Amino acid sequence: MNCWDEISLQILVEKGVVVPEILDSLKSSLEPRESVVEALIVAGHTTEEVVLGLLAKEFSLPLIDLAELESRQICREPFDRKFLIDKGIILFNRTSTECKAAIFDPLKMDQLDDLSSSLSLDLQAFLSSKCKGR
Repeated sequence: MNCWDEISLQILVEKGVVVPEILDSLKSSLEPRESVVEALIVAGHTTEEVVLGLLAKEFSLPLIDLAELESRQICREPFDRKFLIDKGIILFNRTSTECKAAIFDPLKMDQLDDLSSSLSLDLQAFLSSKCKGR
């Protein structure tokens, strides 16, 4: 289980979305590297939208569905596509001074700060599903 899973599970239990008994039962049936959150979604105990919504509130990030963006809005430079997707970041609506950034893991906000400095851009963060990324 990774840090993202731990934070997500804590929030899901605190908000009453998942009861600890179901969580414990599911954890015992998974391999150590399997995502408990993904298993909860597959088992129908929650949805990706619920998890993302709770995380967005917890980290004060607006949500973005990348599937709703027009393809011209997604940055296509080679640096953006290869490096950033590997880091879980997709840039969109870029101008000469600012850009919006969809992130898949709110625990990696420090990467946006580093990226903002290296690109000399103001970045506005949004939380997105990696399943819906391009």
